[in-house]
Amino acid sequence: RTDSKSSAYSFEAIYNKAKYLANTLSPTVTILIRAVRADHKVQGYQIAAYFDKATARLQLIFANLAENDHWRICADGVMLSNHKLMAKIAWGLECKEYETEITAETGLVGKEPAVRLKMTWEKLPKSFKYYADRISEFISRYAREAGLTIAKAKNVANQIKLTMAVASEKTLNVVLKTPKVKCLSHTLFIYCPVLIFIS
Repeated sequence: RTDSKSSAYSFEAIYNKAKYLANTLSPTVTILIRAVRADHKVQGYQIAAYFDKATARLQLIFANLAENDHWRICADGVMLSNHKLMAKIAWGLECKEYETEITAETGLVGKEPAVRLKMTWEKLPKSFKYYADRISEFISRYAREAGLTIAKAKNVANQIKLTMAVASEKTLNVVLKTPKVKCLSHTLFIYCPVLIFIS
């Protein structure tokens, strides 16, 4: 199992070495949607994808072409190992206003194959809080109907973590942690066989 702190450090080291791959690489793919208005001002969007083979890093930049509009979405993904992927999504002016990180990894819990997804954030728009509350209500309602145990908890702030481990061919052990709630199921039934391959 990969050490989370060291892999997070290696992700940050790769990211900090070259924040924008455009400074060192040509885009692998560019999509340009452009229109010229009657007043001759350009408007539209550009999506550019960059891939750095040396670090297994993919970066997507979504930018507005309007003059003096520096609002962007920057998405970075790095394959740290055969079992771990990390992504950072930042947006706002020059991609500096808001940011979230997503980690996906496979491994073993005991002797059983497992998958863990984790999302952390520093700052999110206020509108996201409304949607987060609605999603939390939906998850709580669905969790009760699915037979999950729900308990109030003080987990890590600004983090959601989902762990799923294979219990049998048709059941999963599931643990979902949000900043205020922990959902737990030892036998979540699914309707198709579990196919998780871990080398």
